Amino acid sequence: MYIKVLYKGGPGSGNFGHAGRPGQVGGSAEGEDEGEGGRVTALRGTDGKKLWSGNARNMKEAVESAVKEGVSLRRANLYGANLSEANLYGANLSKANLDGANLKGANLERANLSEALLHKANLGGASLMEASFYKADLSGANLKGADLHGVNFRETYLSEANLSEANLYKANLEKADLSGANLKGADLGKAVFYRANLTGANFEGANLEGAEGLPSRGLKR
Repeated sequence: MYIKVLYKGGPGSGNFGHAGRPGQVGGSAEGEDEGEGGRVTALRGTDGKKLWSGNARNMKEAVESAVKEGVSLRRANLYGANLSEANLYGANLSKANLDGANLKGANLERANLSEALLHKANLGGASLMEASFYKADLSGANLKGADLHGVNFRETYLSEANLSEANLYKANLEKADLSGANLKGADLGKAVFYRANLTGANFEGANLEGAEGLPSRGLKR
């Protein structure tokens, strides 16, 4: 069988000490082995280490299989991957590179995405209840209409992210960077904002009942 292994990039450091993005120092892309007919036969980490092997029809099926088998995808290289509607419940994707990935409508409830790279990723309408994004980079990401009930966004980079109409009830946003974020129409009931950067954030029409740590004035509403 013909196997093609694709790598790009080298050692380096990106946001929060992770491997950099493709085209930058430390970047890597296409972290999978491709078999005949474009089938995915392996998933690899940003360091090239094989994390999972099998024979999936596409990236979505490969990642779902790995999660179902209990494989840790910590530091997985999933840059730009199409994981729309994927069932990744409880997945360990900590420190994974998911920059530009399509996770629209995916199930990531209780998943661990701490310190993951999700710059400009699409998580619109995704189910993310009780997931952890501690220190993750979600700058410019689309989370419109996502279910983020009880999510851990502590120290998360959410600059310019679209969180409009999202359910952030009881979310922990302590020390998060929400500068320029769109929270229009979001449910932020009982959410925690202590020491968060809210510069330029749009809270128009958002539910802030019971929210903690918000400034008494200056919010864009």
